[in-house]
Order: sequence, then structure tokens, then C-alpha cells
Amino acid sequence: MLQLLKVQNVALISSLEVEFSDGLNVLSGETGAGKSIIIDAINFCLGEKADKSIIKHGTEKCVVTAIVDYSNPKSNKANDALAKILKAELESLGVDYDETDSTVILHRSLTTAGKSDVRINGTPVTLAGLKRIASLLIDIHGQHAHQSLFKKAMHTVILDSFSKEIPAIKNQLSTILTEYKQVEKGLKALGGDEASRARHLDLLSYQINEIEQANLVESEESELSAARNKMMNAERLKETANVALEILAEGAISVATKKLEQASNIDNQLEELAERLSSASYEISDIYFELKNYIGDLFLDERELERIENRLNKIRELKKKYGQDVPTILQFLQKAKAEYDTLTNASEQIEKLQKQKQALLNQLVKNADTLHQARQKTSLELEKKLIVSLADLGLASASFKVSLQKPENFANKITQNGYCDLEFLFSANKGQPLKPLAKIVSGGEASRFSLALKDIVRGFDSTPTLIFDEIDAGIGGKIGQVVAQKLANIASANQVLCITHLPQIAAMANTHFLIEKHETKDDTKTTLTKLDDKKAIDEIARLSGGQGISKSASDFAAELTKWAKEYKKVGFADSRS
Repeated sequence: MLQLLKVQNVALISSLEVEFSDGLNVLSGETGAGKSIIIDAINFCLGEKADKSIIKHGTEKCVVTAIVDYSNPKSNKANDALAKILKAELESLGVDYDETDSTVILHRSLTTAGKSDVRINGTPVTLAGLKRIASLLIDIHGQHAHQSLFKKAMHTVILDSFSKEIPAIKNQLSTILTEYKQVEKGLKALGGDEASRARHLDLLSYQINEIEQANLVESEESELSAARNKMMNAERLKETANVALEILAEGAISVATKKLEQASNIDNQLEELAERLSSASYEISDIYFELKNYIGDLFLDERELERIENRLNKIRELKKKYGQDVPTILQFLQKAKAEYDTLTNASEQIEKLQKQKQALLNQLVKNADTLHQARQKTSLELEKKLIVSLADLGLASASFKVSLQKPENFANKITQNGYCDLEFLFSANKGQPLKPLAKIVSGGEASRFSLALKDIVRGFDSTPTLIFDEIDAGIGGKIGQVVAQKLANIASANQVLCITHLPQIAAMANTHFLIEKHETKDDTKTTLTKLDDKKAIDEIARLSGGQGISKSASDFAAELTKWAKEYKKVGFADSRS
């Protein structure tokens, strides 16, 4: 659930920190008090588009942080599924998380200079990454916001969550599909069909022959490069060696030795130095003669240089094809030989794998057909219950159907979700054709549709927090009571936040917050206050009694509160039964 929301410098909000509770959290207030600002702040933190106009006038930066606990003890099944998905998504974003801690911290800020900071659990992420994670944790439904309802991909998830048998069928399908892919991978490693295997063998044979004919030696390239470098710089080396010879030929060492020997008669301390210098003169003499031989051997052999260049070019050519250096090329050769031997003797193994592949494909088709049939059955049940629920909400003429399309050549299109193309179709008015949900419903109709749907699938919905923004627009009386009951039903399984004008919904709240706008001499601020029982009844009276709080309005508020408590005490009507 959404445990904590921190808002700083968003529109009329200077600073706000609110702790939401489990169950139904109701937010109400006068028109223009700033209820939409709360939703804007939450949307901002969930990764929705926003510009600098969201920043409070006179400030440089707005910040919103949301702490969400994704555990749901009321629905362990949904919680386990969500935890698994969240783990994979967080890992893909490089976000640190503690498996023993079920909280996720969403953070976003924006400056007047346009600089944005987006983080999950303190780790910087992209806005798209934030939105992806947030969509798993909080779902907003309102006049203009339906995060999941209009996404066709979510229709399959919603339908499957409504069935007790489909999850087991999908698990079995996933297991078979994994085995099938492993067999395909094995066949691919063995060259696939006979024609492709023959082509691959030809390629391997060419590669093996090309490398073997080169007769590569691991250290050869570096030795050839050194020889080439020496040959290309022969004149420069000869010039340097001749200068060294001239210096050595001057006999400075011999002269120095004699001088020291003569002086040692005066100071015997110089005798040892004279002896050491005399020994060095023998080594220098050897160097002199070796240097002369070195110069004699230095010359540019054009034919040898051409041979070296050709050899190096050949090695470079092989490196482009088979590896970054000679050792890597030789490793490639060994692998190619091993693969060639495997493919040459693979006929029996391939035949075995092909039979296994066909058997698994038959199982996949059978299992996918079973899944399709289960969805057809579940669709009829969902359609029936949803139409009844929509009628309760004042949409008695509404039509709803789950479209299940079976594609051609579906055997090659089976995934973990089977093969069917599934979409929700809806018509709000009698005589009007069914159309894709996203293309037909108005804001108010979408709100009621989502309310009816969430009521039916409650307990199976893995989204911890559901937000309904002014879902009561344009309704009242009996339908208002039904809306309140359905919100209470949903809140028995998921945390619900609801912005409302209806006293019936306000009376059903587990926690009631009042949104108020305060004007000072130089500023206007929006605040959010948690109401105690007495003040909550006063607010319900205001919602039901117009401008002032009359005695009759107060009595009505008390009656509504009693009605709501009785409803929650007796138990929630199960729309799925």
C-alpha cells in the first residue's frame, strides 16, 4: 500500500507529508480546495508527463516521494506474483532491493531550469523505468486517468486473474514451452535440418582448412612484428651503433685506468677503483666487437621484408574472421573441429530431438487449446457478472464482451500466455456496436467500468494501491450507495484512495482526510488533514447538507456512518459468487 506521501512545492502545496492507512482512504474538500493537486503530485511521482508549471510559484524545485509497501497479507497469491515481477523489473533497472523488505521508495524532482532527478530506492533510473515500476504498485482510475484499464495487454492478465484454473494451466504451458525451446536450441546446435546442417558443415570445413593451412604459431605475430620493425629501421640503428663505436674507440677507459694506477702510489684507496675499471675495460672491449658485428649484420632484405608483410597480412585477415589474436584463432579452430565432429555424427541425435520436438509441440497445442477453452468459459462468467455490476452503477444498457481471436498457424505463435488475441469490447448504450474499450468509453463510464471490474477481481489483483479520482461525478442517491459499497468491497482486499464529493462514500471510509485551501496576505496554500470521527461526521454533513451544516445534515451524516459500519460489519457482498 501507499504508506507515505511527501510533497514539496507542488502547485499550492508548500510542504505535505501524509501517512495513508490500509482499507479505504477518502479525500474530500470544497470545490477548488486542491484535490486535483494531490492526484497531480501522485501522478508526477509515478512518472507521468509534467512540465515546470507544476512547481509552486516563487520556488526553484518541486519534490515528491512515495513509499509503497507491496506486501498484501489479504492476498498472498497476488503478493507472490507481484514480488516475482518486481524483482525482475528492479534487477533489469539495476536497482538495489532487500528481499526481506517489501517497501519500494519512488522519488522524483524537477527544477525551474528543467533538471529532473528520478530515483527508485535511491538509485537513479529513467523516467520510463520509474513509470514501469510505479504501474505495478499504484493504479489510478478517474475521469482522465486509467493506467491499466485501456492497455490491451492487461486484459489478458485481468481475465486470467478471475479464474481459479487458468494459472495452473499457464504454469504447465510455461514448463512445456521451456522444454520445447531447449530442444529447439539443441537442434540449432546440431545444425537444424539436414540442408542447414550440410551448409554449416561446409562452412566449418572451409574455416578449419583456412586456419590449418596458415600453420599459425602463438608467438609468431609478435616475433614477425619485431623483425619487421628492426628491418624498417635498419639505417637508423646502424647510425646509432656507429656513434657508440666511435665513443668506445676513443680509449677513454684505458687512459682513466692508467691515471688511477699512477695515483694509487700516493693514495692506495684508488688502487681498488683502478682494478674495477680495468675489469670493466674487458667487458667494454667485448661490447665494441659485438657492436661491430651487429652493424655488419644490419641491412634491408627486401624479399624477407615482403615475406614478413605477407605473413602479417594473413594473420590480420584471420584475426578479422576468427579472433583478436593468434591464441584466440587457435581456440576457434579447436571448437570448430569439435563442432564439425559433432555434426558429422549427429544424425541419430537429431532424429531423436526432432521426435521430441514434435511431441512437445503436440503438448503445447493441446495445452494452449485447454487454456483457450478455459478463457472462453471464464469470459462468459466475467461478462455476466460485469454486466450485472455495471447495471448496479447506472449503466443498465451497457454491453460487454471478451473478444478471443484464434490466429492462423497458431502452433508457431504459442507463448506463455497461449495463442489467443484477447481484448475487452464495450458499449455504454443500447443499440450501439461493441468497440475496443479504449476507443468508446467516456471518462465517467471508464470510472464506473473500472470500479465494477476491480470489485469483481478483488483479491486476485496484485496492484497494492488503487486510486479513484472523483469516480462519483454525475451520480448520487442509490447509485452513490452502490459505488460506496463497491469501493468498500475493493478496499477489503486492496488499499483504496478515493477523492469524492459523495457523503455515502465518505461515510464508508476507514480513514478520512480533509483537503483545504488557506489564503494568507501573500500566499495561498493547500493542506491535507486527517479527521477524527467527530470531524469526519461534520465533513459528511457538509457534503450532504449544502453550504451550511444543518441539524438534518448532521443527523443524515450519523445515519450514513451507521449504515456504512453495518455494511462492513455484516460482510461485503461477493460480486463473484
